Amino acid sequence: MKKALCWLAAFCLLNLGAQWLARAPDGLVHMRYDSQGPTLEQAQKLQGCVAWSQKMGIFARNEGLNANITLDALYMEGPLYLLSGLELVSGLMPVFDTESLCALDERAALKLFGSTDIIGSLVEVENQKFTIACVFRIKGAAFFDTASPLIICPAQGDTRFQALDFKQPQEQAQRQLNQAGIPSPDRTLDSGEAIGFLASLPVLLAILMLLLKLPTPWKGPGLALAALLMLTGAITLQGPPVDWLPSRWSDMGFYPGLLKSLLEKRARSAMTAALRLDGIRQGMGSLSLMLSALSLCTFIYFKKEVSQ
Repeated sequence: MKKALCWLAAFCLLNLGAQWLARAPDGLVHMRYDSQGPTLEQAQKLQGCVAWSQKMGIFARNEGLNANITLDALYMEGPLYLLSGLELVSGLMPVFDTESLCALDERAALKLFGSTDIIGSLVEVENQKFTIACVFRIKGAAFFDTASPLIICPAQGDTRFQALDFKQPQEQAQRQLNQAGIPSPDRTLDSGEAIGFLASLPVLLAILMLLLKLPTPWKGPGLALAALLMLTGAITLQGPPVDWLPSRWSDMGFYPGLLKSLLEKRARSAMTAALRLDGIRQGMGSLSLMLSALSLCTFIYFKKEVSQ
């Protein structure tokens, strides 16, 4: 009995630790607007945030080499390093609060200049000239479309942003929106949602194991423990990210497609963007899942002790 209770206590402690790590701060919160997003004036009031809007099929020109390409443009307000999915190749990532700097991805730099060593060069976009501050490459998951070469430019006065990326907890980001008079987004993806859901799964599995297969001598205390776990689960259990749920339950191809996107198309999928972790968050997420797996192991040992 004592040994079984020790395993149960270890299960509870490990799982609570896993859920606490999954909810640790400094995650990435991505907010998307389907219609009218915040204006440039509103976005300038936000702290720890980068606002952007993507425009397809933009004409760019290198006047010196008489080279022209069609690419996609991100019109941005805020520090570039807050934008997920980028790796610096050369130069320094700018803060887009001026109208003269831009950033090119590696593909666009090679097509326009034949090199990535082009810091300080000029590029013309929609009849406006920009000085190149850095060259980057797409690495990892990104919330914007990455199929075409990309240029990142400062937002214009009439820009309506499609997305906001915050490097802070979701509650804090929402408070900033309220203070700036910005409406709530149509969709929000928190990098901790998926990890939190996976970390809390052992609680749900433990409840089912206790209810469905409990040795007769433990029926009384076992049901009491199950009720306690149910109460804990109701408080701590985190639901799956919204993009992990099909719009139609009759869609039999949804979950095979989800699994394929998780394994093969990380940079293109908003579902994997919910899983994407960076910096300290990556280590905390990995540790959270490790503790979650260990907690499930301790519960299995608890069941074995009870069965003896």
